[in-house]
Amino acid sequence: MVFAVFLILLSGLGILAAVVVPGWADLGLLAAAIGLAALVLLGRALLDRAELRRPPARRAVPDESAHLKSAPSRPVSRHRKAKPESRAPKAGKTVILDGSNVMYWRDEQPRIETVQEVVRSLTGRGLSVGVMFDANAGYKLFDEYSDDHDLAKLLGLPAQDVLVVPSGVQADAYILQAARDLGARIVSNDRFRDWAVEFPEVATPGHVVHGHFRGGKLRLDLSTGSKRAEAVPA
Repeated sequence: MVFAVFLILLSGLGILAAVVVPGWADLGLLAAAIGLAALVLLGRALLDRAELRRPPARRAVPDESAHLKSAPSRPVSRHRKAKPESRAPKAGKTVILDGSNVMYWRDEQPRIETVQEVVRSLTGRGLSVGVMFDANAGYKLFDEYSDDHDLAKLLGLPAQDVLVVPSGVQADAYILQAARDLGARIVSNDRFRDWAVEFPEVATPGHVVHGHFRGGKLRLDLSTGSKRAEAVPA
């Protein structure tokens, strides 16, 4: 490339001399030809250098991420086990506890401990227990609102087994309907006389389980068709 530049300069001087000195016209033509050839050589040299400096083309790399995204994270079994169907609790094994009534069973004072003891007694007998409260139960017990999760935690029950009904309605209708749907008995000292027409089963002996505390011991009328209250160990 240096030689080509030298030839271009030399041809330029030859052309200049041919113009200035009379009779050197032939020298000017020769210098022009040499200069043109030098320009061609210089151009090719520059192109070759540019090719050498250009980075080699990268080989296409397959995108494994696309495969990983589409592939399952674990082998999929062709023979999946069918999920067992959820079954409703057996009739007679479920009780719905009227929390807003039961909490007054001891000395007619609202206490969460009273509800806790009744729940423990029932679950200890192998019964499934659901508890329903009026909306103001938290205010009666703790001077503040308590929702399903708050009371379920205190009772040691899953939140799905405890219900605080909406404000402005009584829990009675919820309790009676749930007991009918589940084939369950009700634990309450309320006789539900105002609901006897719509829910005549409340008059069936043993459908509503009554209870009280005597001498510090819980007594529940769990025997179907009997009015005798049974003492329950604390």
